[in-house]
Order: sequence, then C-alpha cells, then structure tokens
Amino acid sequence: MTTHQQLNTEPQSTPTVTLKATGCSEVQDPDNHKLHKAVVHSDSLSPSSSSLSSQCSSTVDGDNTCPKSKSQEKKQFPASSKSVVSKSIPPPPFYPPYMAGSNHSSIKTPLKKRIETFAVLLYTSSIIVLPALYFYLWCFPIFWPFLIYYTLTNYLWDHSLTTGDFAYQRANWLRGSWYFRNFANYFPIVIHKTVDLVPTFSEVVKGTRLVYPRWTKGIPKPIVAVLAFAHVVKKHPEVVKEEVRTGPRYIFGCHPHGVISIAVTAMNVEQTRGFDKTFPGIKMFILTLTAQFMLPFYRNYLKMIGIGLVTKKCIKGLLSRDMSVGIVIGGASESFYAKPGMNRLVLNKRKGFVKVALEMVGINKANNIKPDEVDMCIVPCYSFGETAIFDYFDPSPDPKDGWLMANVRRLVGGIQGMLKNYGGFTIPVLWSRGIFNYDMGMLPYRRRVDVVFGEPIAIRRLNGLKSGDPVTSEEVEYYHKLYVDAVIKLFNDNKDKYKNKYEEDLIILE
Repeated sequence: MTTHQQLNTEPQSTPTVTLKATGCSEVQDPDNHKLHKAVVHSDSLSPSSSSLSSQCSSTVDGDNTCPKSKSQEKKQFPASSKSVVSKSIPPPPFYPPYMAGSNHSSIKTPLKKRIETFAVLLYTSSIIVLPALYFYLWCFPIFWPFLIYYTLTNYLWDHSLTTGDFAYQRANWLRGSWYFRNFANYFPIVIHKTVDLVPTFSEVVKGTRLVYPRWTKGIPKPIVAVLAFAHVVKKHPEVVKEEVRTGPRYIFGCHPHGVISIAVTAMNVEQTRGFDKTFPGIKMFILTLTAQFMLPFYRNYLKMIGIGLVTKKCIKGLLSRDMSVGIVIGGASESFYAKPGMNRLVLNKRKGFVKVALEMVGINKANNIKPDEVDMCIVPCYSFGETAIFDYFDPSPDPKDGWLMANVRRLVGGIQGMLKNYGGFTIPVLWSRGIFNYDMGMLPYRRRVDVVFGEPIAIRRLNGLKSGDPVTSEEVEYYHKLYVDAVIKLFNDNKDKYKNKYEEDLIILE
C-alpha cells in the first residue's frame, strides 16, 4: 500500500468541449478514430452509412465525430497500420507467476495486510456463506416466523430490482465501512479520471429551520418538550438542502470483465475514497447477472452495496429515476479471456446498452432538462490489471496435452459453454492464492488495478428524431462505433502509464 490515498483521483489535462447548460463533454478529438496499436478482430468497425453522415452535422450541433466519407476513412484506417482485421486469435502472453519462490506468507506480515486479506475473504465467501446461513436457520423453529416473513416480502414478492426502487435501499454506512476500505486497499484499486464529469445532482440550499439537538431524536417528544420548557435543550438553526437534477445521466461501460469484475465493484462500493468522491453528484449502480439474486440473504447484501440486475427493465428503472448505471459490457463471454496478461474484449456485438441509452433520452424523473441540453452520456471505463488478479483453468485445446488432459479440457469447456448458453453465466475453474499461502487457493492475487474513466459521449437523437420515437439501427451503429473508438483511444492513451509490461495490447473480439 503506498503512502498516498490509493483511491484518490489523478486528473489529467485532456481537451474537451463543454456543451450548453449541462456541460457534458462530447468526444471531439481529431484522433478519435485512430486505433494505434490496438488489434481489432471484427469487421464491425466499418464506417457508418453515408446517409447518416450527411445529416448528423445538423442534428448533433456540429459534432465532428460524425462518420466520414470513404476517402477520409481510408486515411484513418490505412492498410499498413497495425490496426487491421485479424481472423486468428493469438495465444495468451507469458505472465510471471505470483510470488515466485515463496509458497507461504511470512509470519512478519503486517497486521494491516492481514486485515485486508480478511476483508477480501469475507467478500469472496459471502456468495456461499449468506445462502448457507439462510438454510441453516431453518433448522431452528424459533427463526421460522422471521424466515417466512423474509421469504415472502424480500424474496418472492420483491419487485424492487425490476422497478429500480432498490436504489433507495443502498446502505452508505456499509459502503463506507472498514470492510470495504480494506477490501479496496488489498489490491489496491486506484481510480483515475481523464476529465471531470458534470454532476447529475447538485445540492441547493432551500432555507433554514429550527431543530432540537440530534441526541434528542431517540427521546419521546413530551419529554423533549419538558426539557425545552426547563431550558435544558434549545433549538438551533439547521440549513435545509435539497438535491436537484442539474446534469446528465450516465451509462458507464466497464472493461474488461475479468473473472468476477472485482475492480469495478470495489471502486463503487468503497464510498470514502471511491467513485462517490471521484465523481460527486453521480449515483452509479453496478449491474450483474440475475442468477446471483436468486440466492437468499445474498440478494439483500448486493442491494445494500448498490448492485442491481443487468436487465432492460432494471436499467430503465434506474435511469428513469435519474440514476446512473455501470455495465460490464463483455459479460460471461468475456470471462473466458481473463487469464493474466490478456486484454481481450467482447464488444463488437454488444449494442444493447446503446439502444437503451437512445430510448431513455428525454425520459427522466426531473423533467427539467431542456431539448438543447444533454440528457444522457455513455462513458468508457477500463480496468488495467483486472485480468491479472485471478488465474483459471483454460479449457481451450492444447497440442501438448495427453489424452486425459485433452478430455478434461473438453469436459470443462462443455459445461462452461452450457452454463453460459442456458443460464447466462459461467463458473470458471480458478485458482490463485490462499489465506496463508501463495501457491493455491480461491483468493485473488494482491495486484494493483488502475481503473481509468474516459471522456463522455453525449447521446442525442439523430435524423430529426425526438424523445419517444423508435430507435433506428443507424443511430445504434453510429454511437456504437463512437464508443468502440473511444474505448480503443482510452486504452492507447493510458497503456504506457498503467499497463503491465507483460500484458498484451488491446484485442477486440466477436
């Protein structure tokens, strides 16, 4: 752990253009379409249609990120550049083993590091311990009334995850506790921002009011009145503040997925020095798979730390309440490319988040955003080092394998593929370190992860369309291409600062 605050931001000077009123900056870097050394494995980065290009200048207020002509595109994607379409996937790069030459932790390990390891153990085991506790309590009849009430009201009849009402159930006391502070400091997780994001909410002073001291809140009102009559307590003025919608909502696209997306979860739940301090006034909720919310007690734990369902209903429910969401775009498919040293994304076919953003433009709770103001932005986010904190069994064929190992890989790969296709999730066979040893276990490696937030992309309806009109494929393709280019630019601009020398350059698959 370094001496400075690990989750403090490191602003960088990046040229942006501030939009009218809300000030969401649009991507206007002339080098936005240059792919540099990133390798793209798809044809989906082809230029947008010329019909859209001819109209976007008048519908996006002069946004120079509109698709270019064919002659311009040839200049931006030269045939001799390293950014070419490749049909083969390179083998995983070499990555040195964790704590090579040392199998067990030293007895002289500082207590602070022991506490951090304990916090990580609590987090990684909660998905097993909390559901097990629920079923264990059924062994004691004294808990049956509580369990029946919980099962009906918090499990079977609970629709807050689909409506977005769980946003008001987030427990900031838990997110700012020692538990998550030590959890984030274990790696550590460090947040960097390239630009300042305009807050969605701002506090406005509404006036003052006279209130009794806080210690009287637990005392019955008649007793407080007697104490006030005896001049034991007196009312004092208190400033009344109200949160007012003053900026756009955001969809944060998080990359890469890794094994279980620890980095984006840690930086969002660690309230004291995490996302809330980096981007004040923006209330972001990380979204995950539905299967995790089928586990009793664990579903409530996820809601308390601000994690919701990655479904269309939940996303729209949160955005309609002027909240922001963080989506790990690659999903379960990307977790298969989470070996240390890999930087491989599943992105070209992931366009649903763009369509939702377009559908939600102008649909919000505040209804105080003017037509010429930016209501929705998409922000790319890349976690350098996310894939290095776990190692897992690779089910892909290896020519060096014997008959037994080849069949084991085939069996494991078949099971994982079936879970992904029918359940929407996968269970990687992973190993990393233990509590007191470094050669085997289920805890993540203690390796630094740098989470870098890029420039926001302002989302506006194109071709004269307005809020509520059906979203066209041209709009989706246009903004998806802008987003892919923004992710590549974010990686290339920051890889010299945060990428490990053993890691490969960015590769976009599928």
